[in-house]
Amino acid sequence: MRSISSNAEIRRRFLAGLLGAPIAASAYRLGSYLSPGTLDHKPHYSDPTTELMTFDFDALNWTFGLPSAVSASATSAPNGGPGHVFATLQYDGFVANVEASGTMPASFPFQLGMRVTGTLGAIEMTAKFGADGPPEGTLTSYPAVGEATPVVLDEADPYEAECRYFVDCVRGEADPELLDAEWAIEALRVSLATQEALRTGARVPIARGFR
Repeated sequence: MRSISSNAEIRRRFLAGLLGAPIAASAYRLGSYLSPGTLDHKPHYSDPTTELMTFDFDALNWTFGLPSAVSASATSAPNGGPGHVFATLQYDGFVANVEASGTMPASFPFQLGMRVTGTLGAIEMTAKFGADGPPEGTLTSYPAVGEATPVVLDEADPYEAECRYFVDCVRGEADPELLDAEWAIEALRVSLATQEALRTGARVPIARGFR
């Protein structure tokens, strides 16, 4: 997700103070891979807390740092595991809600989005995947005063950008910190805390680790 220009722009605006103090954030990633009979059915994939949510956990960690705690609820998939999951991440002074599903109907296209709201405005990205070709995406700025405006970026292929960045790191031409494996571990830490919250029904604290 760090190779997608809209995610990088959301982070840039927040860190630059253009959104003001954070009020709330939300992200979603919805598909049908756990629903039998759908074209996207992949029973060997894991449940949404790992298969889908880790992408958004990493994007949120990249922007805000690790949350202090997580609570979660879910409905079941046909395989008995979590199928549609809601996680609430607690930060200092605000919360983020992350939604992920593998049990959407076959007619529902895979889609994702993220929104960050602050005291000076909000910014929201969306992406919807069709049967062929790249996804249709939007990035929209919502200032506290004035009209909503689309944000136009030079949207490179994120897979190509990711691979090029990796090669540049191997060559010593780019800072490898962006791709540090510890970032992946931190995203997985939030995923595991979400799973524990689902098992216990309790709010699960997330201990600070590498950073």
